Amino acid sequence: MKSGHDLSRLIKFTFREDWRDALESVMADHLGLAQEEFDIEFEEIGDILGDHYEGLLFGCALEDLMSRRFEPDGINLVDDYLKRRGWNETAL
Repeated sequence: MKSGHDLSRLIKFTFREDWRDALESVMADHLGLAQEEFDIEFEEIGDILGDHYEGLLFGCALEDLMSRRFEPDGINLVDDYLKRRGWNETAL
C-alpha cells in the first residue's frame, strides 16, 4: 500500500482511551441494531460474514467517526490526531 493511503496510525489512535467512547458510539450507530437483533458482538461478525465484511463495516464507521465533531468543544478525530501526531506523518 502506498504510504499516502496508510491509515494504520490513525486507526490505532482511535483506540486511545480518549477516543474509545466516540468510536463505540459510532459503531453502535452503524451496527447496534443488527447486533442487538442477532445477539452478537462486533468481533463475531467476521466469523459470520467473513473478515472482509468485518473490515468493510469497521471502515464505514471509521469514516463516519473521522467526519464528526464532538461537543463540548467541537473536537474532531482527524484534527486531534494531526495536532498530537502530525509530526510523524509525511505529505506526498
